[in-house]
Amino acid sequence: MRTVGLYRLSGLAVMIGMTIDGIASVLYSRAGGVALYRDPLVPIDDLAKLFGSLIFLIGFPGLYAFQAARAGRLGLAGFVLSFFGLAILEVSTEAMFAFAGPVLAAHHQTRLLLYGGPEQNLGSGFTAYFALSYVVIVAGFLSFGIATFRARVYPRWAGSVIGIGSVAAIVMAPLVSVPSGPFRLDRAGVLAASLGSCGVGGICCATQPSQFRTGPMTQRRRSAQPEAACLWPARPARE
Repeated sequence: MRTVGLYRLSGLAVMIGMTIDGIASVLYSRAGGVALYRDPLVPIDDLAKLFGSLIFLIGFPGLYAFQAARAGRLGLAGFVLSFFGLAILEVSTEAMFAFAGPVLAAHHQTRLLLYGGPEQNLGSGFTAYFALSYVVIVAGFLSFGIATFRARVYPRWAGSVIGIGSVAAIVMAPLVSVPSGPFRLDRAGVLAASLGSCGVGGICCATQPSQFRTGPMTQRRRSAQPEAACLWPARPARE
């Protein structure tokens, strides 16, 4: 498959994955403890976040590669932290919450494990693992957003929304109990970061072969790597 085709598929995967993940996040139940896992929609929501994250991670490497030549070390760090942070937070835990939570809630002998959230009652190791994932994922998407803004390969607004949304996801966490209809106000930052990622994925998905040109490399490196990713056409050289 041609490189352009891979970039398009990557962009499409990012759009689909982040759309699912963002919608599932803002519609997640506000209930806590046993009541949360007695809600029949919660396992569906957990699985939606799991598969949304998996689809996003399939396309994320292509999304990064498209701007890698201009994103620099900050972009690489943001990509690595975001990838592993999302894998830790969503992929490795959502299946457990979706399947184990309702089973624990169904028996009075095990309901005690759900008070305060299962992540608080499964030992200090799991609590640290879960908390670390938040730090890694916020640092990752913030770094990736800044690198995207500076690289100018994708629209700068998308990088801004990704970075600001990742920080807002933590800052707005205390708003979980604020009434806001079926949508969770505290997850607005997650939704914003998802929309920013969808915007970046859309640009990558819509790329035409004629839009590729070399990035800021030396002439020798240009001849060795003619398809370095950069979206916007080059300015004509001055005489």
